[in-house]
Amino acid sequence: MMVSVKIFTRDPPSDGRACERCRGRGVVPCAVCSGEGCLGGRARILGPGVWPRWCAECRASGASGCGDCYGTGKYREPIGFRL
Repeated sequence: MMVSVKIFTRDPPSDGRACERCRGRGVVPCAVCSGEGCLGGRARILGPGVWPRWCAECRASGASGCGDCYGTGKYREPIGFRL
């Protein structure tokens, strides 16, 4: 049985500047599994009875929320002082 995962992404905002990191989508590839969804690479062929190790960080979706815009997709000005 093959299960496909649909990743929720936003359309880039039309009313302002888009986030530079996620390009307005609100999600970025997972840093742990590099967007694959499982550890060790999805393209690797596994033997009989061997299950892939799913990524616990992104819960096998391959994506995580953008930390710069907090998933809104809109550009946020830096907060704080620059010394």
